[in-house]
Amino acid sequence: MKLDFSKLAGGGTLEAVPDQGAKTGQPPEIERRLEHKRDELDRAAEICAEYQKNIKAAEALQVDIIKGVKRGESPAKLFLEAVHIISLMTGNEAVYSQILADFKAIYGRGLRGPAPLAMELEEVEARAKKLEAAEAEEEDPDSRARIRNALAAHKAEARRLREALEA
Repeated sequence: MKLDFSKLAGGGTLEAVPDQGAKTGQPPEIERRLEHKRDELDRAAEICAEYQKNIKAAEALQVDIIKGVKRGESPAKLFLEAVHIISLMTGNEAVYSQILADFKAIYGRGLRGPAPLAMELEEVEARAKKLEAAEAEEEDPDSRARIRNALAAHKAEARRLREALEA
């Protein structure tokens, strides 16, 4: 609402004048509805873009599964890729994260399955390489010491996983 001060100079009273929409020149109620519709369309476009991204990722994972079967990769790895596809297509990536964590804990650490242990070993070694690179680049002695401690823990975990794989 705007206040009309033009009548005050002539002795009149102050009147409230309804605002015209700043963007469209429409009354405020119509302006609010238009803004709400714009927000809905923006949100729908975001959802559509996320869905398209997930479709592309799922298609790439499908190709990985086909190639993995032809290469004779472990069913465990193929299973996890299939679960990842499902989680992408449903938009619920928490399912994948939960199944992956359970898979590693139960089939890897619990049942000592070679495929989950090998997957975990690969992840630990990849993180260790990143830590080695970070340690070499770090200038701050305190940070370097923290990185060195994390690297030592990763190397110990990698040894433990290798021993479990050999057992």
